[in-house]
Amino acid sequence: MEPKTAPSPLTVLILWVLWFSFMIGIVFINLFLGQDTASHHAVIPNEGAWFAAAIPIFISAILRWIVLPKVRDPQKLLTTMILGISTAEAVTFFGLFLFPAHRVELCILSALGIFQFIPTYARRQLGLTDSASLRE
Repeated sequence: MEPKTAPSPLTVLILWVLWFSFMIGIVFINLFLGQDTASHHAVIPNEGAWFAAAIPIFISAILRWIVLPKVRDPQKLLTTMILGISTAEAVTFFGLFLFPAHRVELCILSALGIFQFIPTYARRQLGLTDSASLRE
C-alpha cells in the first residue's frame, strides 16, 4: 500500500525538532517540578516498587526496535515516534510524583528511552537520499 503523503526532507526536519524538544523538555520538567520532591516520601512506600516505573521504557523499546522499522508512511512514522517518546517520558513523571526519592534515576532512564528515538532512521525509512534532499 502506498503512503498517503509523499515524504519530504521537511518531514525529517520535523522529526528532529520534535525529538530535540522532548529531550530538552524532560530537563526543564525536572528543573521546575522536581525542586522540592527530593525531601518528600514516596507515594508507594515499597522500596523495590520503583523498578516497576521502568515498564514504559520496555514498551517504548518495543515500539522503537520492533514496530518503527516496519513503518513506511510518514504520518504513521510520526505517530509511532511520538507514542514511543511519550511512553518513555512518562517515567519522568513517575519519578516526580510517585517515587521522588528516585527522581534522578528515573529521569536518566527516561532520557535514555527518548534518546533511542533519535531520528537517524528517518531518511532511509522514508526512502529519501541525501542528494534528493539537497535539491529540494
